[in-house]
Amino acid sequence: MPILGQPAGPLRHRLAVLYPQETGNTFGELAQLWQLQTIVWGRVDPKSAQKPWVAQQCDPQTTHLIEVRYLPGLNTKYQLVKAGSALTVIAHTVSAGSQVVTPASMAQIVPNGRLWVGSETDSPPDVDVVTVASVTSTQFTATFGTSHAAGVNVNLARTYKLLKVFEPEEVHHRMLIEAVEETSGTP
Repeated sequence: MPILGQPAGPLRHRLAVLYPQETGNTFGELAQLWQLQTIVWGRVDPKSAQKPWVAQQCDPQTTHLIEVRYLPGLNTKYQLVKAGSALTVIAHTVSAGSQVVTPASMAQIVPNGRLWVGSETDSPPDVDVVTVASVTSTQFTATFGTSHAAGVNVNLARTYKLLKVFEPEEVHHRMLIEAVEETSGTP
């Protein structure tokens, strides 16, 4: 049975589109931050050995093929993030900005790891993609773009670096993207 708000058809993964933004850190050095641009529906498939004709045509680094509706300006500077396995919930309200958070469980939450905060099925989506700055045995610190109500879901985020973006012949067609899944954080 499909989840309410989830479209029927092949584009059934909610993806966050992130773009890089350079900013100065406290030492005056340039640091790259990833900003949420939009949320789109797409399809994320691992590059399959079952379809050798597709695998032979892809960049050797490609681990996944991603399909989304046409997004003007999407290129290899962007990243796509998909909610992975559900990790925990945050019992208290979280405000926008840098916050120390106490989730129900700290399992798999590591420094520099990415988390998808919010529901994948909300319409409009109430989603943040945050990078964990630091952890203790019971808390993590991250900078949130929006506020979240108590009970918000926290999922492990799967990040895809775009290797090639194929522009469709018509703007109403879908884009095919070759991507490599990035691992973040240290176990």
